[in-house]
Amino acid sequence: MKRFKKLLVTLLVLTFVLSTVSVGFAATTETSPSVVRAKALGILKGDEKGNLNLDKPITRAEAITLIIRISGLESSANLMKGQTKFKDVPATHWATGYINLGVGQGILKGYPDGTFKPNNNVTYAEMKYSLLMSKQKIKIS
Repeated sequence: MKRFKKLLVTLLVLTFVLSTVSVGFAATTETSPSVVRAKALGILKGDEKGNLNLDKPITRAEAITLIIRISGLESSANLMKGQTKFKDVPATHWATGYINLGVGQGILKGYPDGTFKPNNNVTYAEMKYSLLMSKQKIKIS
């Protein structure tokens, strides 16, 4: 199980790095083996229409969602849907459960002004911090 989690975290990091380098450089498509595998495992689900939008940068809400799914905590996130402590995340936002769980686990933080900015593109520094914190929380060695 540890190797599986390591593989998934590595896949997430690789996907993030490739998506930030250049759209032209990232050759990943929805039919590539790693994407098909991640979809089969329920890690990648797409937007409301099922589109993965692999050609677009990852948002902060999408990043925490991937980390929570890889950690195997999606059912816990579903239980934590609703109001968040962030003034810019309404209780109806699709990622509230993931955000609440991520904050509760110490995997992520909001901004000092009380916002989370879920639709902003995640930065390398934010993703690195979240991955390091999730690694400690889910005991990946």
